[in-house]
Amino acid sequence: KAWETSVNYNTDFAYGGSRGFQPGSTFKPLALVGWLQEKNGLNQVVDATRREFKPESWTASCVDGRVTQDKYNPFNAEGGNSGPITVLNATALSVNSAYIAMVNQMDLCTVFEAAEALGVHRATGEPIDVMPANVLGSQEVAPLSMAAAYAAFAAEGEYCTPIAITKVIDADGKELEVPSANCHQAISKDVANAVTYALQRVLTQGSASSVGGLPGRPSAGKTGTTNANWHTWFVGYTPQMSTAVWVGHSEGNIPMQSVTINGRWFRNVYGSSVAAPTWKRFMTGAHDGKKVKGFPDINSRMLYGPQATVPNVIGKSESEARSILGKAGFTVGSKIEKEYSDSVEKGKISSQSYGAGSRIAKGSIITLKVSKGPEPDPCEGWDGKGKSPKGCDLPDGPDDDDGPGKKKRDRGRDWGNPRDDD
Repeated sequence: KAWETSVNYNTDFAYGGSRGFQPGSTFKPLALVGWLQEKNGLNQVVDATRREFKPESWTASCVDGRVTQDKYNPFNAEGGNSGPITVLNATALSVNSAYIAMVNQMDLCTVFEAAEALGVHRATGEPIDVMPANVLGSQEVAPLSMAAAYAAFAAEGEYCTPIAITKVIDADGKELEVPSANCHQAISKDVANAVTYALQRVLTQGSASSVGGLPGRPSAGKTGTTNANWHTWFVGYTPQMSTAVWVGHSEGNIPMQSVTINGRWFRNVYGSSVAAPTWKRFMTGAHDGKKVKGFPDINSRMLYGPQATVPNVIGKSESEARSILGKAGFTVGSKIEKEYSDSVEKGKISSQSYGAGSRIAKGSIITLKVSKGPEPDPCEGWDGKGKSPKGCDLPDGPDDDDGPGKKKRDRGRDWGNPRDDD
């Protein structure tokens, strides 16, 4: 019949015949797990400027050879930010370019090992391939796998294999053994709680802030939108429950652009458009009568990451400054502007965005400026006749012979100081 199917789109192929769907940015929290496991923090800053990443720039200890033969430069579907951004904000706003910059600093294998530990695999049963593009959710996953992974965040890192049967009683009333969920600590409590801290921002200040969290109780989650708006998601949770919502076309990759859904027209459908509101409606009803519980606090190390002292590079050449800051654990901003300076010779670093001696997160981006030397006198070389050079405007008054840069006088009248009878 129309609208009926024997395929269970929630599960892996082995259980329902579905090959899953691209998870998009709902995969990013798994990359965040890897970032935190490598002793980084949420308040560390990365450069989200879109740029090409060369094949040789990637590190993957679990792969023989390169993970890709092509340059990679993804666009931002949901978060359009660029330039320096904290990992916390990059997560909330779902900035692809920031996440690719993050994992480019890491061992890519850490990301996909985290995914495997949390039960995330291709819906066909194979592991997710270790590739940069898959950090942004390019290979198909079952919604149940994503819900179970996020449930582990809610459970402070304890992962339980999804099981459909909770109890079996035979005809004699005897309870029979059911499959074990094999619950175990898959990631540390500190890492899981830090991920939760970040994902709460998605609903309050990020890509799903227009939807908001559950009324009267803490909640966290992540939007997901794939190329051409083929697949959109919201996966979210409370301390008691985790749910994944996928919205798309089961028959293939069909763009959800310029479409009407339930009487509402959308130019582009995103994770926050239909999936997140659907998640909120379901979860609000599902929590009816349940006790309100809070999430655990974040560990300060997870929030701030390792700290380092900013060295002084004022007066150094650009190459020297880059070397000094790099050795200290910092990144120099990709754009270096020039400015006039009376105290620093031309061609040397004249200012830095964080002062020498500051203690900030390792990996933070420090913006530098290079001296152009002293600012020239705009009136230099002008004889006071004709139109004045830019920046050499004089007070209004009749011309005289006092010369450039001097106040003009008219028979004893100082144009800078009005007379008593004015």
